[in-house]
This record gives sequence, C-alpha cells and structure tokens, in this order.
Amino acid sequence: MMTVEIRILGTRGNVESTAPKHRLHSGMLVDERLLFDLGEERFLDPGPEHVFITHLHSDHAFFMERGSWDEWLKDSSAVFYAPEKDDRFPLMKVLAGSQSFGPYKVSPILAVHSNKVLSYSYLIEKGGRSVLYTGDLIEIRDTDNLPSHLDIVVTDGSFIRRGGMVRRDPVSGEPYGHAGIPDLVDVFKKHSGCILFTHYGEWFYRDVAKANERIRSYSGEALVRPAYDGMVAVI
Repeated sequence: MMTVEIRILGTRGNVESTAPKHRLHSGMLVDERLLFDLGEERFLDPGPEHVFITHLHSDHAFFMERGSWDEWLKDSSAVFYAPEKDDRFPLMKVLAGSQSFGPYKVSPILAVHSNKVLSYSYLIEKGGRSVLYTGDLIEIRDTDNLPSHLDIVVTDGSFIRRGGMVRRDPVSGEPYGHAGIPDLVDVFKKHSGCILFTHYGEWFYRDVAKANERIRSYSGEALVRPAYDGMVAVI
C-alpha cells in the first residue's frame, strides 16, 4: 500500500495572536505535490503542482488581501482551484467534481462555514489511503458519502467550546461560523481513528500548553491531536 505524507504548514486562524510553532496561517502539503490552502506566500516555495483553496478568505488564500494576481503567482506552474470563480483571479479554476491528479484522487465536498463565500472540504485518496481536509467548518453536507474509513481528518480548531460560534444569516436563515472541537470530534470519530486539529482561534493562545492538553483530552474512540506549524504525519 502506498504511503501519504502530510505536512501541516500553518495552524493560526484569522487572529492577531501568535506563539512558537503557531505563527503561520492555514496550509497543508501532501507529498510536496498537492497544497491545500494558501494562507502564506511562502507555501508555494516547495513548488506544489496543484493548489486547492477551501474558501476565499485571506487566512486561507492570502492573495485575497491584495486583490489581484502577483507576478510570481502568474509565473507559478501550479494550477489553482477554489470553490468559486473570482474575476480578480482569472487563472483560478473550479474543481466541480472528483478528479485524478497522477496517483491522487481529489474530491470537493460542500462545507458550511461562511454566508459570503462558498466553502469546500477536500477528500484526498491515494493507493488505498485517505485524508480529509476541511478548512473552517460548521458541518459537511454529505457526511454519508464519506468513505467508511478515513486514515486521518485535518479540521477546524477555531473554538474549544461545544457549539463553537454559529450565527444565522438574517436574510436566508442559513448558519455560518465554526463548530466547536467537541462537535467535530463527535462527527469525525465515526469515520476516522485519527483527528488532527489546526486553525486555532484566540482561545488557544491564552495558554498553549493547556490548549494542547484540552485537545488531546478528547481522544477516545479516535486519537485526537493538536497540530503545529511544520508537523509531519505519514500514513
């Protein structure tokens, strides 16, 4: 069976606080070939072949703050995908369904997070191995269509409290925001024996050591672990 290496490039959410090993915004690199989220310009340095953005917020797509493609982005050999088109970024494509990229199959899964932009989670499969990367999240619309077994889930650590922070759009009534870590553990422990949290909110930075302990305390049916910038896992 093939192995998959995932490298967590950044674990900081859309907050001002930082800490050692928790300074960079969202990004996950798979086998140094596929990049999921581009929270920092430096994440393109390894030369990924394809970049998949979960949603067009600047802590997941740093170029949103600049409002246009930089020259280095135009010259990049990577192909960029996002849940929706944006006229300011004409080179960006929409991954409309499952697609193969060499030995990898990448499937976009509609996620609930923002009332302003569309959000995807991504299922990455290679040689019998599977990884789910969610970005910010309230819920995934089609958890029933997830594989019966995921080797690892990488998901949203914005809030530690049960219930997270979920609001309702005043017009549509649709929810937006973030689920809490306990809620996401309840969902994903049915699919995976390993859940990795990243994208930390302010709660995490008040006491990093205690925050790490609290995340680990949710282990039970699944191994639950906090991620850090540069963390590598091989499955």
